[in-house]
Amino acid sequence: MMDHQLETTCERCGTRHRVLESMPNRPFAPEDVERLDRSCAFVGAVGATRPADVTASEEAATTTNTLVVSTTRATRLLRRAEDFGWVVDREREHDDGEQPATVGLHVFVEATPESRLTSATARTVLGLGGQ
Repeated sequence: MMDHQLETTCERCGTRHRVLESMPNRPFAPEDVERLDRSCAFVGAVGATRPADVTASEEAATTTNTLVVSTTRATRLLRRAEDFGWVVDREREHDDGEQPATVGLHVFVEATPESRLTSATARTVLGLGGQ
């Protein structure tokens, strides 16, 4: 986000990067993602990681600083910036007849590093079949 402009339409990418004041400035745990998922058409936690001070043998919730959120109107890729909070990194309004969950899945796959998740695996994991 350092190369992009906040709170205006970015000259570099055309997105209006804005801070979402309604979201707390902290990584989201699974229960935060689930709560958000209950009110949106699609929510995906990208690159969820275990806190650095937790060993693999310990029970610990994974957290994320990157979310894909689809509402009926648009899909947004959100990234948390330590200094600002949750910022809209990318935004795409839905065309007539487009399914928000399908658009969300595509943005989720684009945002996930290839080494972690292939698009076929994402579709299987998320139960969307071949959509």
